Amino acid sequence: MDAPLANLKPISGSHSIKEAVLTLFLASKIIRPNEYEHLITEKGVLDEDFQHFEVLNATHIKVEGINVNIQQEGNAGFKFTGFNKGKPDKLLRGMNEENRFFYSFHLFNYKNWQVFKDDFIKYIRILDSHQPGTYVQAYSLTYLDEFIWDNNSEKSNEYSTELVFNRDSDFLPAHFFEPENIIYAVDSESIENNNRYSSRIDIAITDKILAKNIAISHNQTVMLPSVIEINKLIESVEFSSDLDSAHDKNKSILKSILTEEVCRKINII
Repeated sequence: MDAPLANLKPISGSHSIKEAVLTLFLASKIIRPNEYEHLITEKGVLDEDFQHFEVLNATHIKVEGINVNIQQEGNAGFKFTGFNKGKPDKLLRGMNEENRFFYSFHLFNYKNWQVFKDDFIKYIRILDSHQPGTYVQAYSLTYLDEFIWDNNSEKSNEYSTELVFNRDSDFLPAHFFEPENIIYAVDSESIENNNRYSSRIDIAITDKILAKNIAISHNQTVMLPSVIEINKLIESVEFSSDLDSAHDKNKSILKSILTEEVCRKINII
C-alpha cells in the first residue's frame, strides 16, 4: 500500500508538522519590549527554556501616489529563542505592528499537543507577570505541515496530486488536481457562542531542484465579542476548549484533504 508513496517524505519523519504557532492578539501596544529581557536574565524564569533575547524592529511602508515612504521603528517587539542541538527549537515573541499587537509561541520540534498548549499557557503567564492588565481581543492556532516528494529517490515514482490529496474532499475543487504545481487558499467563517471563528487553509505545491515541495498551512482564529484580561482568559474553561477544538479541526481538515495512505504515513489515523 505504501509503495506509491515511497518518494513522499514528511518533514518531521513520523509526522509532517514543520511549525506550530499559538497567538494572542492584544487590544493595546506592548510597552517597552526591550525590558522583557529580564525574564531571561533572572534565574528560574525563562532561562531554562530560552537562551537568547533579541529586540525586534518594525518596517512600515506607506505608498502615497508615486512616492513610497519606508520607516523603521526601533524597539517594536522582542523575541526569545530556545535552541536544541545548536538549532532554533522554539520562539516566544511579542510584536507591535502598525495595526496589530500580539504575543506568539512558535514550536519547531513538535511532539505532543497537550505539552505544546501547556507550555504556551505557562509562557503567557510569565509575559503577563511582566506587563499585567493586558487585554486580548482574539487568539489563533496555526499549523504548517510540509512534505517533500523526492525525485532523486532510488524508488522513483512519478508525482501525482491524487496520490497525496483526496479528490473527494469538500475543501478541494476539481481544478485543484489539474496542474502539478498550484497555490490554493480557502477561507471560511462561523459564529458560535457569540464568538466569531475564521478558518484559512493554504496549500502550495512547488518544484525544487530535485524535489517537489508540498506545504499545507491551517489557521483557526477566535475573535472574542469583547476584550478580556490575559489572566482571566487563560484560566477559563472556554479558552482551553477553544484551543482543543482548533487542534481537532486541524486534524480533521488534514484527514479530509489528504488520502488515507498519507494520513497513515503521518500517524493521524
